[in-house]
Amino acid sequence: LKHGEKTETVMHSREFPLLGDHNLSNALAAVAAAYLAKVPLESIATTLRSVQPIPQRMELIGTSNGVEFYNDTASTAPESTIAALKTLFSSDKKLILVMGGRSKGLDYRALAESIDTKVSGLILLKSPLGDEIETLLKNKKTIRTVTSLKEAVSEAKRLSDSGDRVILSPAGEYFVYFRTTMPDCRMLRNLI
Repeated sequence: LKHGEKTETVMHSREFPLLGDHNLSNALAAVAAAYLAKVPLESIATTLRSVQPIPQRMELIGTSNGVEFYNDTASTAPESTIAALKTLFSSDKKLILVMGGRSKGLDYRALAESIDTKVSGLILLKSPLGDEIETLLKNKKTIRTVTSLKEAVSEAKRLSDSGDRVILSPAGEYFVYFRTTMPDCRMLRNLI
């Protein structure tokens, strides 16, 4: 915290349990508001250290053969999927993205660029958004289209190696579009 000439450390950022710069940015805003409300710094730090991840928001749901599987089905807009890709991307690991649903009529070009640069394998759930994304991609290195979540997980396992990451982040209306054809995303744990 820097207030006037005064600088104080609340805690180190690695102690904050949520992944991603976007979550850290939100935490910093909360720190500033709490500080201005005269909440003691140690109380602020204790609270931040105890924050729990929100279900279905970059939620690590399990590991299979060394591959981490993340449920990010709450990401129903391109910006939130981009943030997830940025957070989970590592140049020394493959990142496999499972996505699809109904388009919200938003601009998906930035997401396509992020997929081109950060995603090693793209698994599209057969859907209007899957079709739209496929037409926007410049790098069509590894794209698979599947008709079920079970098939998507099976394909993700085939494409990944120990240390890699798989994320289900639809970037569109997932639940509305797939409500009758896909198992509930909570079933994802059972599939890995």
